[in-house]
Amino acid sequence: MVTDCETSLSFLALNGFVATKIEVFNHDTQEYETISLIDEEATAVSFRTETLTNEEIDEINLLLYTKEGFMISNEAYHKLSMSQRNYEKLAESLADIRKDVNSLQQISLGTQSFEVEWFLGGDWKFLACVCGLGAAIATHPCIWCKCQLYDKYDKRKEWSLVDITKGARTIQEIDQMSRGRARADQRYNVKKPPLFPSIPLDHVIIDSLHLFLRISDNLINLLILELRRMDEIEKKQTFNNGFERTKFKHMAGWESFLNDTLKIPFNWFICKETKKLKWRDLTGPEKMKLFRNIDFTQILPNHSKSADIFTVVDTIYGHNRHAEFI
Repeated sequence: MVTDCETSLSFLALNGFVATKIEVFNHDTQEYETISLIDEEATAVSFRTETLTNEEIDEINLLLYTKEGFMISNEAYHKLSMSQRNYEKLAESLADIRKDVNSLQQISLGTQSFEVEWFLGGDWKFLACVCGLGAAIATHPCIWCKCQLYDKYDKRKEWSLVDITKGARTIQEIDQMSRGRARADQRYNVKKPPLFPSIPLDHVIIDSLHLFLRISDNLINLLILELRRMDEIEKKQTFNNGFERTKFKHMAGWESFLNDTLKIPFNWFICKETKKLKWRDLTGPEKMKLFRNIDFTQILPNHSKSADIFTVVDTIYGHNRHAEFI
């Protein structure tokens, strides 16, 4: 275990996330203990704390899963991950692959010929960059269609990922727009020519792990917010007298469900300095285990919308109950 921890920390450090301290939960004291990884007396350390963004948390999770799932070397992954942040660097590092993909459309074996069908996969940031598009916070963020950011909530409008009459993009259109001189608001977030113009957009597939982590985080945060509301502490900022589980039965029920039913270590705790309620984020495998076995009748007993909540979650995760994401 020690070796695995050291390997993971060194891998994260190589990719720009340097750990200076680690918090470990002590089951005997029911408190988190801080282990310093550096000599603070000999090292200039800033004690200004910053909260990681959702994108940074996703990136850390993706780094660790890639390392563990594919046993990739630190150097190889570092080179690729550094390149994917920049269009020009990506174009340069993928030059050989781009040449092969764009030229290799058919393979002959004896007297038979076979058409080569290429697919492009990755996370949203990588795919948008490779396809010549801008950031996901733009007015037209979708890789596959030209739906505006806030139109996705308008159920009166219909959009398609493949039907151009319903707003679908094409790789040819992106290429043409990147070379044109249209105003920014008429370019639909097109920034550069696509790096793989021979791969159609219906062959561009976002990885399920990236989607799973993001959606899971949002659903868990909304669930915790609902548990706080049911225990009438949604507006409570500080807990000067500790966290009495007998008073907050729904919050305690969530803790019990994770620990006792799913055997996932989880505890509410009060920060000594701020007196605010804290909890740890679940790891990827723990999230998969949670959503394969979640029971809203146990977590949200007598809730008027528990059936609707289950339907939403089952719609998202139902066909992936037994799937592996890496």
